[in-house]
Amino acid sequence: MATIPSVNISDSYKAFEVSVELPGLDRNDVKLEINDNCLSISTEKQYNKEENNGNWMRREYGYASFQRMFQLPNHADPEKIDAHMNAGLLRVKVGKKKEVQSESKRIALA
Repeated sequence: MATIPSVNISDSYKAFEVSVELPGLDRNDVKLEINDNCLSISTEKQYNKEENNGNWMRREYGYASFQRMFQLPNHADPEKIDAHMNAGLLRVKVGKKKEVQSESKRIALA
């Protein structure tokens, strides 16, 4: 079964933050990658539930996965990434590069 969790993206002065609601998952179920300024968040979880109550038995198997990819702006710094997961909420902060002040220069025509 494919699921699409809720995602919030915010932009502050120092960083971008991606928050993803992942109830029922823990940090070992989550895979984070960054490649060519693209942040990839994916999960894969298999579960097995079995109930046995005397005369009857119920067994359920399940599988859940999702993948989201976010193209980061050019001023995102892939060297400044911080990720935390607490109570089913994943937060990924991507720092910004210091902006280089461009200098203007007059060019003489020949």
